[in-house]
Amino acid sequence: MFDLGGFRAGSALSAQGHRWLAVAVVVPLAVLATAGQASSRGDPSASAAKCAKVTVRAAPKLNDQTAPDETITSYVTNCSAARETVVLTQTIGGPDVPALPMAKNLTITLSPGRTAVRKRSFPYACCGSYTVTDKVLARSGRRLARAMATFTFA
Repeated sequence: MFDLGGFRAGSALSAQGHRWLAVAVVVPLAVLATAGQASSRGDPSASAAKCAKVTVRAAPKLNDQTAPDETITSYVTNCSAARETVVLTQTIGGPDVPALPMAKNLTITLSPGRTAVRKRSFPYACCGSYTVTDKVLARSGRRLARAMATFTFA
């Protein structure tokens, strides 16, 4: 048997106990659905659960040199209840073009529920497919979110 705050499993529960049991079942599912959260046990710097979401877009998807640059737009959202400072790490993988900037790190501070938008231009370099990977890291280095986008220079 396990303890439900004064109620024992298998015993008769009051109406209030049923609400408690429902919360005990729903809360773990909500925590699992938000992959970017950390408990304060796993992250000593976390006074509140750390949570971030990231989306990345590359435009145009197929760049045949009609546009001089590829525009990469990243959206980072703080989904926790506390102000957070995170690091957006962006890498671009593709054909070996050593003269092009393939990685970038940005430090972003966000209030609860706010979204930061960061744009980056990537110069046209013929030819090949590229993948942009955005990772949002807590100050501890723990990954909170990840997103990818692809584009092609033809």
